Amino acid sequence: APVPGISKLEAFGLLAEKLKKQSTEPNVLAYVPHTKQVLFHKSLAKCKLYIGGNRSGKTHGGIVEDIWRLQGIHPYREVPPAPTRGRIVCVDFAQGINQIIIPKLKQLMPASLLIDGSWEKSYHKDSKVLTCSNGSTLELMTYEQKIESFAGTSRHWVHYDEEPPKAIFNECQARLV
Repeated sequence: APVPGISKLEAFGLLAEKLKKQSTEPNVLAYVPHTKQVLFHKSLAKCKLYIGGNRSGKTHGGIVEDIWRLQGIHPYREVPPAPTRGRIVCVDFAQGINQIIIPKLKQLMPASLLIDGSWEKSYHKDSKVLTCSNGSTLELMTYEQKIESFAGTSRHWVHYDEEPPKAIFNECQARLV
């Protein structure tokens, strides 16, 4: 069907641009897990631990899990339907959140899950909360924060990118529905 306000040539140009982007910067829709990631994703345990060396795909697989849960879908297990509330917790903001988690989320997040397809409209820098087009939310937190910061309302899941201090783990686990 014709797209109002643009010519067929412009529409084909936009399609070509999106196809090129998907082939050079694949998002979660093009995710092909390796053997260890499949074992992690298929686990039906309430609390899963992915142990591996550097560059073994722990963060990548964890972010994929987060995106599936934000969508309210999972190819290997039943998850709560969207909208869901999640939390990613890692060591610090400078390296963990800003240098690892946010770039990985931006890479893997399908545009359809972002408000108007825009990271800038979906991510609130001050509160460190990503709000999705389907109403799901994702908090980004670190072990640098005071324990009181981890209290509050319930969450459907928590992703610890590195092993958390016991007090933070306990506080986060108390938030799970």
